[in-house]
Amino acid sequence: MILQFLLQDIIINLFIIVLSILIITRIKIFDNVKASQSLFIYFYHSIFMIVMVIYNFRNPGDSNFIWRSVDNYNFDLFISNGFMKFILFFLKNIIHLSYSNLILIVNLIGTIGILFFFDFLKNNLSKKNIILIFSIILLPSLHVWTNTYIKDSFILTLLFIFFWADNQKKNYNLIQIFLLILVFAIRPYLGILLLLPFILKIYINSKNRILLTLPFIFFSMLFFLFLIIFLRHHTIDIPSLNPIETISYILSRFESIQHGSSFINTDKFFLINMISYLFSPIFYPIISINPFNLILICENLLLIIIFFYLFKNFGNNFTLIKLFYLLSLLLLLFIVSETTTNIGIVIRQKWTILVFFIYILVDGQKKKL
Repeated sequence: MILQFLLQDIIINLFIIVLSILIITRIKIFDNVKASQSLFIYFYHSIFMIVMVIYNFRNPGDSNFIWRSVDNYNFDLFISNGFMKFILFFLKNIIHLSYSNLILIVNLIGTIGILFFFDFLKNNLSKKNIILIFSIILLPSLHVWTNTYIKDSFILTLLFIFFWADNQKKNYNLIQIFLLILVFAIRPYLGILLLLPFILKIYINSKNRILLTLPFIFFSMLFFLFLIIFLRHHTIDIPSLNPIETISYILSRFESIQHGSSFINTDKFFLINMISYLFSPIFYPIISINPFNLILICENLLLIIIFFYLFKNFGNNFTLIKLFYLLSLLLLLFIVSETTTNIGIVIRQKWTILVFFIYILVDGQKKKL
């Protein structure tokens, strides 16, 4: 019986691998990604899938815990963890996929997201910058954190597709709305933060702004309503309408929250905390030196070089829409860098913000013939 199950699982895994190869080599929507490059990224991504399987076997993480928590349907909130569990419950208990089947499917989803990001980079950087393009697209963390069943795996893929669509001349508003709904379902606060800039983009780019003025005001009010609901969900009672007092109160509430066992110091000047958050673990003390930590340190040194180059070649292609996106993500960066004290969470969740800054910098590069 066990042998029959293993054989069936192997056959399904082989089917998923073959199907994955067929899908990624037949995507026709990309402008500058060849089939050979898609295959290379898929197999490169799959190496990190194996790394994460081994790592999670020795150090069980969120993916393992979520897998074991959905044997019985005992959750009813369909956002955040509830949404992740609902999808996994369907895959595990209705379709009856195994854990290895799930990881291979996540590997395919992550690869597709990175291919969208790859096409965006090639569309906006000249052929002379091919080393820069591959320096970004082959960063280990992009492949590690899109290779396990956690929120970040899906958030990164959704953001890669969202930014790609935002950079196209063709109107992909409906697709972006769908992506924002999924982002909200997985990380409500991120969906809320991206909502207002996206609404502003639709309003500014519209040829019928007069007709859209009332809907724009309505959705703007809806944005602030969602924001207040989110804050109240975190048991935050806003004491007054004074914005300075409100911000001070919110931060004081968040500062009392502990985020795990690997605590880091967040008492530095807020700009230092923000930079440290983005380029961790360089600026945080490492409890143990191991190959994984060394790779992350080297990766972040490379990231600093990449950011320096992109800043140096940044032009003046900065619209009001991108300014609102930037302000939204800077607000998020400020909050998380002031309150997150677990280095494991920092190393994983910082990529949501990092890829956005890379998007802004790449999109604003001086055009070279």
